[in-house]
Amino acid sequence: MISVKDVFLHLTSGPGLMDNICNFIIRPPRSNYSVRDLGPDIFRIGDKGTERFMRQDFELENMRGMRLCCSWFKPYPTRRVPCVVYCHENCGGRCSGLEAIFLLEEGFSLFCFDFCGCGMSEGEYTSLGFYERQDLVAVIEFLMLKGDEVDGVALWGRSMGAVAAIMYASKDPWIRCIVCDSPFASLRLLIDDLVERHGGRAARAVPKILLRGIVESIRKRIMRRAAFDIDDLNSVKYANACHVPALLLHGADDDFVSPAHSELIRDAFRIPCLQQFTPGGHNDERDADMQKLISAFLHLYLVDKPQGARDMQALREMAVSNAAAAAAVADSTGTDTTKAVSSERSASASRAPKQPQAPTSYSLRCVAAASMSSSTTSAPTSTSAPLSARSSSALRAARGASPSPLDRAGREFCSAHNAIISSETAPGPARSSPHRPTHPGSPSETQGSSDAFTAAGTAGLLPPSDATVLLSSSSTEVRSADA
Repeated sequence: MISVKDVFLHLTSGPGLMDNICNFIIRPPRSNYSVRDLGPDIFRIGDKGTERFMRQDFELENMRGMRLCCSWFKPYPTRRVPCVVYCHENCGGRCSGLEAIFLLEEGFSLFCFDFCGCGMSEGEYTSLGFYERQDLVAVIEFLMLKGDEVDGVALWGRSMGAVAAIMYASKDPWIRCIVCDSPFASLRLLIDDLVERHGGRAARAVPKILLRGIVESIRKRIMRRAAFDIDDLNSVKYANACHVPALLLHGADDDFVSPAHSELIRDAFRIPCLQQFTPGGHNDERDADMQKLISAFLHLYLVDKPQGARDMQALREMAVSNAAAAAAVADSTGTDTTKAVSSERSASASRAPKQPQAPTSYSLRCVAAASMSSSTTSAPTSTSAPLSARSSSALRAARGASPSPLDRAGREFCSAHNAIISSETAPGPARSSPHRPTHPGSPSETQGSSDAFTAAGTAGLLPPSDATVLLSSSSTEVRSADA
């Protein structure tokens, strides 16, 4: 494990500080391992394990044409179960995903892979989440084609992988839920925080304007070498656009990514999310209590309440089909439209511009969004104060103490979500449900669309009028098995 002192010693020594910092971000030490380290192809877990599992190794290609080395742990013989995709940290690889191998006994399959620039995958650079989210696109597209083996997908990320999970989930509501361990709020904030807490008296004496100049120089160097902007690595911004249920974990003694980063991300989510601090540092293993909490969270959204995510998938497919149909109509009538626009320009000059009017049904969605934001269990954390000065009561209790009991955390989380789920939309006339995914066993009718994250998920998928019609026309009865 790499400590913070080792990091600063490495950054302040060698040919140049700027190059060292850039290499730490985009070219950290690559994880070296062999396929043997992943275990046997067919195995049992524990001495008393009766169920057999298998590991399938293969390669995928991302949108940049780079090879991703993957390992899929699943039941043997195979059957249809929910899948958890593990996203490793900056200096890790798919071997890091072995910490989640206990999920196999809980009824899940586990998908591990090396991000580009890590492990055995191709690529020269890493990007702390920017390009890693594109690697996730290839993984999720592959799993979507495995409907006979995959019954829903969740993401579990750690450090860099947690940031990539948030960034990806903000764009793809098909993901049922995400588990984020030790994410950073933004790369700029992380750099400032590290300098403040570990840079020493000399670093703290440097004027802020000079530090901003150094960070700007690092930004330009990374853009030249790895072709991405560090300002785009802002988990708070993506969390604000994410409508997927989230579990945020953070070590209370983390001296690399301050736990305050996790609090900023928690406050940015538009729906209530569970946050849990645990004793330990950035790279420490999580104990059995955290494993139970993660398992319970995944069961809640992958097994007990999958209907809301299925509804979001149906809405997304409808939006895609509507966009394709609109594009086809636009192509067929392009010539006529051009003529109509040219003739309309002269007439529109004499008319006053028409102000857009929100549809009458739009208020339903506004009320749902307001209820979700008001149900957040914690008050927003002020971003004006330095990270080192912020410490919640939960964090102070976690430092040097055992984690909160699982049943207490589960009750707090479920009560927050039940308050949202109970606020159902007004009943409307019955309508046929939109097109469903082609996975076997998917329901043929829309049910339970009043789930909180379903209502939130429609905000970025359809125009306000279409989204509200779908929500109001769905059944308001939440079934205990599927809602």
